[in-house]
Amino acid sequence: MIIKAKPEDARGIAEVHVKSWQQAYKGIVDEDYLKSMSVERRYTLWKKSLAQDHHVYVLKENSTVVGFAAFGKERTNSFGIDGELYAIYILEEYKRKGAGTEFLRQGIRDLIAEGFSSINVWVLEDNPSKHFYESFTPEHLGEEIITIGGRDFKELCYGWSDIHNLYQKIRKKC
Repeated sequence: MIIKAKPEDARGIAEVHVKSWQQAYKGIVDEDYLKSMSVERRYTLWKKSLAQDHHVYVLKENSTVVGFAAFGKERTNSFGIDGELYAIYILEEYKRKGAGTEFLRQGIRDLIAEGFSSINVWVLEDNPSKHFYESFTPEHLGEEIITIGGRDFKELCYGWSDIHNLYQKIRKKC
């Protein structure tokens, strides 16, 4: 069940954030970096984020967080886009069951209700999950090089200039 995150979900979100990075980026990002990821550091960040004006949702199984998504105001002001999908992370064993699409549906519905008209997402070029976003036919807005664990990676910015059109595509998949 996907619901709006509450402050008490911060630790579960942090645990999923670390574990899903370790699962998704194994063989892509340096293994020592992945092993060094700290739930405590992520917990501190998520406590702050949940106190801010972001839309954060959790997927729970037996009251345990097994996935999360976060949306909000676009951070770069580079592409004329006003909304951003900051993250969707789901533990491997819960992927490919529709949760990612449902996270998108709920987050975009709430952004539309607040008057957002467009949205983007940044994704590592080597991330196999980029195909999930590509299935919704985004525009390729740009790219940048980021460093993770001492190694450079290309990060792609996908965007949808019409959030209403994207919402209709998502609803057809739900």
